[in-house]
Amino acid sequence: MQFSNCKRAAINPRSLLVFLAPVFLTLFFLALYFTACPSYAQGFSAGNDYSGEEFQNYIPYTPAHVAKNEHGKDRQAQKAPPKQEPKSLKDWTPKELGQLWERGRDKAVMNPTDENVRAYMYSQDIILDIATRYAEKQMEIVKNDPILNQSNRISISNSGDIDAKRLQGKAIEVAVDEMAHRGGLLIFVDSKCVFCAHQLPILDALKNASNPWKPMEYLVVSIDGKAPSGWKNFVPDNGLFKKLKLSITPSIVYVPNPTAYRDGEDTNQYIVVAQGEIEHVDELSKRIAEVGIKSKIVSQQAMKDFDIWNRGVATTRDLGELRINPDIPSAIPGLVQNMKKNSF
Repeated sequence: MQFSNCKRAAINPRSLLVFLAPVFLTLFFLALYFTACPSYAQGFSAGNDYSGEEFQNYIPYTPAHVAKNEHGKDRQAQKAPPKQEPKSLKDWTPKELGQLWERGRDKAVMNPTDENVRAYMYSQDIILDIATRYAEKQMEIVKNDPILNQSNRISISNSGDIDAKRLQGKAIEVAVDEMAHRGGLLIFVDSKCVFCAHQLPILDALKNASNPWKPMEYLVVSIDGKAPSGWKNFVPDNGLFKKLKLSITPSIVYVPNPTAYRDGEDTNQYIVVAQGEIEHVDELSKRIAEVGIKSKIVSQQAMKDFDIWNRGVATTRDLGELRINPDIPSAIPGLVQNMKKNSF
């Protein structure tokens, strides 16, 4: 190949300087950086990849006036909790004793050394001793205070339980007799109700079992104008079933002192005894007595004997009217005694 026609290119010094200036500047800054960061330069020169391990323990500087904790409050130096001086056990609260027991338990469970387990067991022994002394004093007080002695309410013995049930059963008989003297029952049925046919014999059993008490009279009311199988004596419903907002048949309702309608107006009182079948005459008697007691139709003595299981228990009304001054706890016994004087 011939180059005879090529001319030597003239080199411009200024153009050469423009071309090499960036190269020199880059080498200058690299040398300056490696001098300031020898650890990085050493790793770089050794050909190691940068992994960021050099910043594992790096803690950025934060001015004190803007330092915040995780809750956004000014961060303060953590101070060790003040040492507590020993104090008499009588000055401890049950909460403090519980915290002592819990701390000892947790420490013993997580680090069961002889020292930790022994300390926990001894703290537990202290609490058991305190509880024992309290229980002894409680029993002593209960023995000498008839209101606090729960066995004066209902005896926990077998004979006491039998006596209580017998007394309540007698109260039920008295209550049903008193209610039989004052009114009677309505039983709502319909011809398609299988349970209604089973309910009517229970009402007959109640009526026959009332001797020597007054029989509890009842009237059968059919909501569809037809009697259940085997029964002929009934009256059709005149809208009373709906008026009383009854849901199902059979439904039994007690009517105290029943009277005839006056000018088409019904002034009777109706008390629902049960909705649904009652399978036993004793249960039906109890239900009747309960509505009589709740409505205060029966005598006070019958009410008291029926409520034998609540003997000595203050009523909701009495508790609501009780006024206690927390600053004078010594007055509480007298207040309770006065409240319960008629409850036994």
